[in-house]
Amino acid sequence: MKTFQPELAKIIKTREETDSVKTIRFRFLNKKIIRFHPGQFIMVTAFGVGEAPFGIVQTKKDNEYEFTFRIVGKVTSKLAELKKGNIIGIRGPFGNGFPLKEVKNKNVLLLAGGIGIPPIKSTLLKILEEREKYRRVIICYGIKSPDDFVYKKDFDSWIKRNDVEVYLSADRGSDKWGWHVGFVTDLIDELNLSKNTACFICGPPIMMKVASQKLMRKGIKESNIYPSFERLMQCGVGKCGHCNIGSLYVCRDGPVIRLDRILKEVENAW
Repeated sequence: MKTFQPELAKIIKTREETDSVKTIRFRFLNKKIIRFHPGQFIMVTAFGVGEAPFGIVQTKKDNEYEFTFRIVGKVTSKLAELKKGNIIGIRGPFGNGFPLKEVKNKNVLLLAGGIGIPPIKSTLLKILEEREKYRRVIICYGIKSPDDFVYKKDFDSWIKRNDVEVYLSADRGSDKWGWHVGFVTDLIDELNLSKNTACFICGPPIMMKVASQKLMRKGIKESNIYPSFERLMQCGVGKCGHCNIGSLYVCRDGPVIRLDRILKEVENAW
């Protein structure tokens, strides 16, 4: 079945984001161009080891794409060893992305924690392509320490813009850290958000839970909050059952699942 057969892709370049986070840029050998919604994911094969899901990010070239990962296991360790010119396998894109068409003419809050930043970056890049179609755009990014800062150059360019609000937070600061010290969810307390705000969230589960609770207390409806979930995905198409949340499958019904749908599925509602 073609869905389960990866297409071959060549690594164009690799980039170290931090000591434990890398970005790989790739291009399909058959020069295939894929269209995807920000927030969707791909299954990446490290041949001889296995495959794992990662958020996909468009580059400035139509036929080149990137994914970013933390080195935590066998697959990511193998991917971290690969160099320019090496071959990987790609399946996808799969799942649902962030609903940008549905939130046009609204304010948009993008909230990321740690390695949850790639889907948020992908979403912001798409918004900036059609910036006039959205109102206020805010991005909040939280990390454990300044050494864990991913996509520094991108943030430098976003900070310089006058049509994007950028807020950064580190659990532990440093002498050179000029931003908030504390949890990224603290930033929500300081934001003056209208009810007409769509909130896109990606990060650790506890961060997404606290963020959602705070946003609801600010009067934002559950139907305007969109967390992106991570689960142990294997098939990518809702067949193996490894990634279910109640009756939902993260790979098929997510990874972006509107909060009001999640609240109907979990025993201990957020």
